[in-house]
Amino acid sequence: MARIEFHNVTKVYDGKNRVIEKLNLKVEEGSFTVLVGPSGCGKTTALRMIAGLESVTEGRIFIDGADVTDREPGKRDIAFVFQNYAIYPHMTVRQNIEFGLENARVPGAEREEIVGSVLEMVGLQEYANSLPSKLSGGQRQRVALARAVSKKPRVFLMDEPLSNLDAKLRNQMRTELIELHQKLGSTFVFVTHDQIEAMTMGQQLVIMDGGKVLQKGTPREVYASPNCVFTAQFIGDPGMNVHPLGDEAMFGFRPRAARFSAPEGGFVRMGGRAVTREILGADTLYCFKTPYGRDMVKSELDDVAPGDEVQLYIPVGAFAFFEKDGRRVADPERERTLMERLRSRHE
Repeated sequence: MARIEFHNVTKVYDGKNRVIEKLNLKVEEGSFTVLVGPSGCGKTTALRMIAGLESVTEGRIFIDGADVTDREPGKRDIAFVFQNYAIYPHMTVRQNIEFGLENARVPGAEREEIVGSVLEMVGLQEYANSLPSKLSGGQRQRVALARAVSKKPRVFLMDEPLSNLDAKLRNQMRTELIELHQKLGSTFVFVTHDQIEAMTMGQQLVIMDGGKVLQKGTPREVYASPNCVFTAQFIGDPGMNVHPLGDEAMFGFRPRAARFSAPEGGFVRMGGRAVTREILGADTLYCFKTPYGRDMVKSELDDVAPGDEVQLYIPVGAFAFFEKDGRRVADPERERTLMERLRSRHE
């Protein structure tokens, strides 16, 4: 296991394109940490700098207290799993796993033991002598994972390794990666733009945008207490509904919070006309036209049809308030004032 730290790390391409700006981040030892954000936010660049595949323009990177900023990739005790698997097509599954061990001059008997154990770990024993072309996408990804595991690294780095798989395989591989982390206890750093992947897999989420960390916390913390509008709208399926409240603030509520009947306690009521209805199985996702624009509502009820006019009820405790610049309102008294202003609009 290993702790990873970024100290004021900046990455600039071509002397002008600043992809990472003064990044300070600690990845806890043994954690499953997910860097999540939109394309171009700097998450993959940060991952590649940990691996030594990208140079650092300014600042330092530490692994377990040791400065690795200028250390060669092969001397960092890390394993990197790529989006496109990066396995050798002319080698069998066994040979792909064994290749790195041979280069590391691991003795033959020990190599055999390691290959056998990792093949069992990822469930590929019967495919040991198969070429990658004979395997499914999920099996090829397991080969890449097995090769990484065989190195027994302190740190696993994964750059969107599930993005090329279909939905069913992605769900399966998410579970397998969580189990793998539990077995190994190594530090996992996983990059994705898919917030569902991030929420379901990560013990710690690092929300990034514009080369900066906007929020770090557990999936529950980030979902329940977003510290800015970007996080509120990016995290969640779908994200938080956010609207202006006058010229100086904004309010928001999660789609799951809205009800079709009055809840106990205080609430805000607003009229809405159903625009679309998506039946997702146990849940139904609606889009409503409300006085503020379009709002998403997620409910167990599926009996509201497009065109129906309904009353939506949002409990007082479900609202979040943000300053005009997008930061979460921090002062409880100001939050109460904004809540009263919002309620007065709907009396």
